[in-house]
Amino acid sequence: MRYAENLTKDGSVIDLQKLEQDIKSIKGIGEKRAEEVMVIIERHYYNKYSR
Repeated sequence: MRYAENLTKDGSVIDLQKLEQDIKSIKGIGEKRAEEVMVIIERHYYNKYSR
């Protein structure tokens, strides 16, 4: 996990709405692509915490 090495160490929660806004602000990423990325992130997030 080269991008998220320290995410689990401090126990903080990711704001998914803010994350979605940040993804949409990347040049070249449109609404549809941002939604596709968020679906993947949410799937992994909810699979991890629903156990």
